[in-house]
Amino acid sequence: MKSPFRIVACVVTAIEVASPTMAQPQAPQGDIDLTDYDLTWTDGFNGAKLNFTDGYRHTPFVSDTSVAWIDHTPWGGDFGDAAFVGTAFSMSGGFLNIKAWRDPATGKWSSGLLSSVDGNGNGFKQQYGYFEARMKVPGGLGTWPAFWLGGYPANPRAEIDVVEFYGGSPTTFHQNVHVWDRGKQTSAAADHISDVAPLDLTHDFHIYGVTIFRDFITFYLDGVQQYQVATPTDANQPVGVLVNYALGSGWGESGVGDPSYLVIDWVRVYKHK
Repeated sequence: MKSPFRIVACVVTAIEVASPTMAQPQAPQGDIDLTDYDLTWTDGFNGAKLNFTDGYRHTPFVSDTSVAWIDHTPWGGDFGDAAFVGTAFSMSGGFLNIKAWRDPATGKWSSGLLSSVDGNGNGFKQQYGYFEARMKVPGGLGTWPAFWLGGYPANPRAEIDVVEFYGGSPTTFHQNVHVWDRGKQTSAAADHISDVAPLDLTHDFHIYGVTIFRDFITFYLDGVQQYQVATPTDANQPVGVLVNYALGSGWGESGVGDPSYLVIDWVRVYKHK
């Protein structure tokens, strides 16, 4: 099916592509078809409560009985204008809510991030497959939610942004591929913006997905292909799942609701048969 969405920008820098050494699925065109995939990991956020045991850094977050998250980046450190804290999460009705709010006494913002892998590389990670999340993103200038994948081993580290959303532009979203090499202080990158106007992504839930294979990475919105790029060689590594609600990204918080929420219905990972 031809995508109804309009692509408005695509900037790609040079990236090294893996040479073919084994049979791979053909580069998909059009809607995602999960017929040849098996579900390998999922969280529907149906647990009765959240379990935090010891502060907020690298603390197990237990949602469904088979799923444990870490409530911070596995490599430590915040980004954006809100500190990631363990009190940002709540579940109700089968949804995970990640809250952003400002402390009236200090004026400082807080929000949350979850990772399926901890700082030692423990937890869920998978090489290749289809990764997706159904989310309702918050609007307003300064909101900066994302569903993304982080590579292991940590250096060079792949980063695949399945959706990076800027609330000041509710009819667009970003899909990015980075490879961060601390030794060279460089990042091979492929950055893309899809314009889905007149669709306003803040008005409802949408499914943000990506397939990763050795030779290509393909991004989807509600199962419809948006963008495809060659896989950098260093991105052929297992990736963990991350989801967060950050603030700022250079825009400040003038349009951020206090409080406001990123709402997540589920996260799912599949492996190609």
